[in-house]
Amino acid sequence: MVSGNVRVMSEMLTELVPTQVEPADLELLQELNRTCRAMQQRILELIPRISNEQLTEELLMINDNLNNVFLRHERFERFRTGQTAKASSEAELATD
Repeated sequence: MVSGNVRVMSEMLTELVPTQVEPADLELLQELNRTCRAMQQRILELIPRISNEQLTEELLMINDNLNNVFLRHERFERFRTGQTAKASSEAELATD
């Protein structure tokens, strides 16, 4: 389930253009981000409790994948909101 959510989120981040994202896509992306963050929290709670080395290794790899997609999402959001702020500033300057 975690890997599926990470894959969908990653594909969306690859396909979407931050300045042209549809509200429904943005909502789904934000929901995936919240869900994945909650899943990561559970994974981080499990890792120290598990004695099976192979399972621990899998959980650590999943955690790495989550961190990578979170970084991509943060860059996406910075670009999306940065462009919005820049466009607003330009509009204000044009009206002055």
